[in-house]
Amino acid sequence: MDGKWVRKEADKTQVFANHLKDVFKPLPSKNTEHDKEVYEYLDAALQMCLPLKSVSPKKMWREISKLQEGKTPGYDFVDAKLLKELPEKGIIHFAAICNACLRLAIFPGQWKIAQVVMIPKPENRYMKLAPTDR
Repeated sequence: MDGKWVRKEADKTQVFANHLKDVFKPLPSKNTEHDKEVYEYLDAALQMCLPLKSVSPKKMWREISKLQEGKTPGYDFVDAKLLKELPEKGIIHFAAICNACLRLAIFPGQWKIAQVVMIPKPENRYMKLAPTDR
């Protein structure tokens, strides 16, 4: 550092971090009141969203009954069959949990995880007509 060669990975990382810190500095602001207002707005939860409506247990039951069985469950291992077998009290509690998540804008970590699997399209005659030099 200080104009010397560095060999260790930790030292290289530190030099690179210092370089980025020096190069990417925000421009000095002339309006601190406006900056404060912007930071408060950005820190607010759901600043771009209208308040979400709560879900009634009846509406929850209607949506659960529409679910197709046999689909692969998510990381929480909750599938359509399990939801459809919930008793009335379970639906009420599940609706309360979902409404609390909507109201507080806090969702369980497993609800945020998804695995995307890319499925290639089957070969067809249109693929042969499309230009390949895109």
